[in-house]
Amino acid sequence: MGGSPNNVAPIVSWLCSPDGRDVTGRVFLAQAGTNGFSMGDSFHVHDYISHEGENWTHGEVGECVQQLISQATKPTIFENAQKRLAARM
Repeated sequence: MGGSPNNVAPIVSWLCSPDGRDVTGRVFLAQAGTNGFSMGDSFHVHDYISHEGENWTHGEVGECVQQLISQATKPTIFENAQKRLAARM
């Protein structure tokens, strides 16, 4: 059903899958009223990308996440994590 909080599980599932392995340090929001996802960025909430009809599929969530990330700046936590990872190598 559109607008359902059931869309939380698909984005969590996508983020936990190999498809979401490069996503780190991000905060995603699921809104039942618009049946959409958004991303919080430095206490700024971006516009929602809404989905018509049924709940999002795994592939659709992936496309949405990639679009949201492409529209946002990298958070400081991401850069710090990359520096720590590089220092371990």
